[in-house]
Amino acid sequence: MSVIKTIRSISVRINRLDYPANFTALQINPKLAPEIAERGENYISQMQKYGESLSNITRYNVVFDENLNMPKIKSSDKDDKTDYFAQLRKEEQYLGRRYEHQCGMEGDTVSGFYPDEPSAFTRLYGKEDAKGMYSMFKELPLYEKAAEYSKILDELAARRAKAVYDKTVAELEAIEQRSKLHDAAINLTEKYKYTVFVASEQKDNSQKQGIWGWLVDLFS
Repeated sequence: MSVIKTIRSISVRINRLDYPANFTALQINPKLAPEIAERGENYISQMQKYGESLSNITRYNVVFDENLNMPKIKSSDKDDKTDYFAQLRKEEQYLGRRYEHQCGMEGDTVSGFYPDEPSAFTRLYGKEDAKGMYSMFKELPLYEKAAEYSKILDELAARRAKAVYDKTVAELEAIEQRSKLHDAAINLTEKYKYTVFVASEQKDNSQKQGIWGWLVDLFS
């Protein structure tokens, strides 16, 4: 099996292990069970459907940790402690606002305006479509906002992972191709090895040795 096929096979197996079929991006702290019960059967049914709507998300979780009023969005990477939903709300406070910061020597400043849309929307949809997508996003209910933003982050992460994977495969393919060409060149030169020059050089040397030997014999 080639290096490329091995890499792809390992990648498929890792994905199957990391993201099982029953994975859900909805995560609820068990301590919230009494509060959920108080909200009634209809709320429980809605949360069931909510969890199902997040079933295709693999890298970001909608988390109800401290209460049911404000969800968090956490990376599935346990070392990443960022609440991305809180980060979004903080970014939204500055959208479209003018900024001015000191830079360089004392008294020098740089100024401008913050973007009108969050950076994640621009990265995913492009500058032209980000405005319309963010406009619709702002009209969503809170829970739906959390779900939609987790999907946006998940798609961006998937694109980054694919870009890294494609680059790695391309580099390995180039290495493998160079190795094949090198082997082919070695095989070709071995098969059609140029030996005439070597034989001619050996013949010239033997002739010189013969003449020198004759002269030595002549004057000895």
